[in-house]
Amino acid sequence: MTLDNQRFLQYSLYGLAAVLTYVLWQFFSSMVELTTVSFGLKPIAFGAVSLANLTVIVALGISFGTAEYTRRNATANKFGLEVVSELRKVTWPNWKEVRGTTLVVMGVSFAVAAILFTFDFIYGKLIGLIFGAV
Repeated sequence: MTLDNQRFLQYSLYGLAAVLTYVLWQFFSSMVELTTVSFGLKPIAFGAVSLANLTVIVALGISFGTAEYTRRNATANKFGLEVVSELRKVTWPNWKEVRGTTLVVMGVSFAVAAILFTFDFIYGKLIGLIFGAV
């Protein structure tokens, strides 16, 4: 079971690194575009690598470097394995329970929204009558 937990932890770390890569790439790309457009600069290239492509390389390095550092860090690895072990002990609801709970939450949300809409409409009309706006 420990090897399964270790694999699950590693896959989770690298999955999070992939998501972080995308987020950082979008952030760095938007910063590069913002600065080049705002200051009227020409696109910068470092040899055969453009600055836009360099943002992907930097994002990959940061994301997967952080994931690898976390994987090799004994304290973080121990904590991650404990989390995975506890998650395996959880009794997860089946599909029928999830669907039923979701429908209840949606129903209550719509009911509260309808009540708030009604009160807002009534108070808006009352305020309009008081201050003379129609």
